[in-house]
Amino acid sequence: MVPLPNLAEQWQIARQLEQADRLRRTRRHALELTDTFLPAAFLEFFGDPQQNPNGWPQRQFSAVCSKFSDGPFGSNLKSSDYRSSGVRVVRLQNIGVGEFLDDDKAFVSKEHFAALQKHSCFPGDVLIGTMGDPNLRACIQPINIPIALNKADCIQARPNPKQLNALYLQGLLNIPSTLHLVPGMVHGQTRGRVSMGELARLPLPVPPLPLQQKFAALVEGVERLRSVQREALRHAEHLFASILHRAFSS
Repeated sequence: MVPLPNLAEQWQIARQLEQADRLRRTRRHALELTDTFLPAAFLEFFGDPQQNPNGWPQRQFSAVCSKFSDGPFGSNLKSSDYRSSGVRVVRLQNIGVGEFLDDDKAFVSKEHFAALQKHSCFPGDVLIGTMGDPNLRACIQPINIPIALNKADCIQARPNPKQLNALYLQGLLNIPSTLHLVPGMVHGQTRGRVSMGELARLPLPVPPLPLQQKFAALVEGVERLRSVQREALRHAEHLFASILHRAFSS
């Protein structure tokens, strides 16, 4: 049995749903457009990393970081070690393209973390996914996670601030051609993985720091805009769901 209002009321519900759906599609499209802006801006600022048209000096990735580390492997950190609270674990599903994905959370006890403190990650560290889609992607640990532990295949890079801006590094690692700076970076037939050793040796173009900082300021402005857009999309989704609920819950 389903509710069957009269035809006039059905048309009214349909119009409201159409308007709410148009609003949420517009909000979603605006967010998608914003997502394409930063890669384009990066190329405008610095050029394609593989071609390095500006002839920026190149430095080995690990050499421009004060810390470059993978997470604990094997029995040191297993899924059975996860708890509902404690110290946050950064996993591959948390590392998006320029965005820390905070929905899927895992923790380890403080006691377990004490044995793995050399893998501590802090806000501002660049977190790099080396497996999945895409094979190379990066985001920055947000300030609302004061300390974390990175899992295997989640590289932690803490750039030397005198040479490399974290937001520049994040943008560089999210440009698809960066993966091709070294041939054969991805290994494995069924599940491709970027080798940590080869990633450490990746020759990164290092533009002048003031130019990196100018790009970083742009990224921060765009992130503020994206935050507003995400909230607007959330409201639009809620409006659509509310209309559906009112129309069909009785």
